[in-house]
Amino acid sequence: TGDIDAKKAQLTINVQKTTISLNKIDADTKETTPQGKASLDGAIYNLYDENNNFIDTLEIIDNTAEIHNLNYGKYYLKEEKAGVGYNLDTNTYEINLSKETPIIEKTLENKVIKAKVTINKQYGDSNNMKNEENINFNLYNSKNDLYKTLITDDKGNIEIELPYDTY
Repeated sequence: TGDIDAKKAQLTINVQKTTISLNKIDADTKETTPQGKASLDGAIYNLYDENNNFIDTLEIIDNTAEIHNLNYGKYYLKEEKAGVGYNLDTNTYEINLSKETPIIEKTLENKVIKAKVTINKQYGDSNNMKNEENINFNLYNSKNDLYKTLITDDKGNIEIELPYDTY
């Protein structure tokens, strides 16, 4: 009742954006280019809060993934699915978003699946086989590009570890 004076107030709100940015690289080469026919893309990470509540899923596309506008706090990141041709990263990564660190960039690595191949070159007949040394083998990948030239040792052997591909 009566005449009330209008009250004015000025309020300043500072909004700080948060970002978790993931970069994916090959563990052996430390590069974003995958080995062989493997792919770093398609890896899936789940993000959990400090109480282990699921927050969101991040998928690696073009070697990166981002999530924005999270509250300050402690988070955990765990790979649920590796890219084709890579082994699953079983590490759990702790991330702390705060006023001092509102933007977190993490570089994550995966090890490519590899297979060891052994060749033994011999000549002769079934009664008298001899190891053949200094024999060249050209190894081609799935794109029909020369991957490597291999030479047998003095026992006719070659041993090589190959990244995920068809040779």
